[in-house]
Amino acid sequence: MKKIQTLQALEKNGIVPVLRADSVEKALRITEALIDGGIKSIELTFTVPNAGIAIKKMTELYRII
Repeated sequence: MKKIQTLQALEKNGIVPVLRADSVEKALRITEALIDGGIKSIELTFTVPNAGIAIKKMTELYRII
């Protein structure tokens, strides 16, 4: 995706929650709740253990843009 499209999507969504969790599983549950609540942009911090795995799974499951 081009940078401008990403920026436009972030602007359209209006909110970007910062997600911190104790595990990949918790991060995925929180992500599901946020998406179910209408949030489309989420920042996952690298303080989450195995954050790279969580980001990969989130992208596979919820790639919206």
